[in-house]
Amino acid sequence: MGILMLQNRTDGHIASGKNAGFLLILLLFVSLLSGCAATGKVNDPFEPVNRHIYSFNKTADTYIVKPIAKGYDAVLPGPVKTGVTNFFNNLDDLPIAANGLLQGRPQDTASDLARVVLNTTMGVFGLFDVASRLGVVKHEADFGQTLGKWGVKSSPYLIIPILGASTIRDGIGRSVDWYLSPWPWINPEALRYGLYAFDGISIRSEYLQHEDLFDVAAFDEYIAVRNAYLQRRDALINGDKHKANFKDDSGFDDPGFD
Repeated sequence: MGILMLQNRTDGHIASGKNAGFLLILLLFVSLLSGCAATGKVNDPFEPVNRHIYSFNKTADTYIVKPIAKGYDAVLPGPVKTGVTNFFNNLDDLPIAANGLLQGRPQDTASDLARVVLNTTMGVFGLFDVASRLGVVKHEADFGQTLGKWGVKSSPYLIIPILGASTIRDGIGRSVDWYLSPWPWINPEALRYGLYAFDGISIRSEYLQHEDLFDVAAFDEYIAVRNAYLQRRDALINGDKHKANFKDDSGFDDPGFD
């Protein structure tokens, strides 16, 4: 499952954090059941290279990331893991707010900024998600999505080492989101990248309980992940909340990761 392990930090990732990654897993599973993951024309001119990187990511996950994530999941109590998730989700709300404004959604921006203020102060630097308890909604927005809403057409599919599924457009968006977030301003660098790695392990641990969904024989996992990612990105850009969030009929509106 390293195929998806860190991309929610950068896909709708930076947007709704663990919920986004969980919903992407659901979309992938639905794709497998419906057979749509193996059909349809997609923009993947780098497929041979992408497959090699995909294989590298999966190997790195199997022998390094997943064992660490299992240890993290086994050692830390549930409330502590929830606090870690909340802390990193709070960092995400700043780029989400900025992208909401760039997409012409000032009300969403106000809501996301309110989340930052509430969770950073009353929530003790984001360890407690006070804003959600008060009904302040967390939105989903990133600069790749912003570019799409500005009319930048979808670009070739791309697998990024460690980070996973993306496109060239979304890869550019990831770089912008990085500088819209607090991450570049965390010093010293050792602390910054240590926290970033810790965030990745926290994200990876959230997927451990869903891995049984992928015990399906005779399917091309690479194509399944690619199509699930691209379908969800298109849904986010086009405002199709049903396809992006599974809210209407899945029962997974709130997976409980926040």
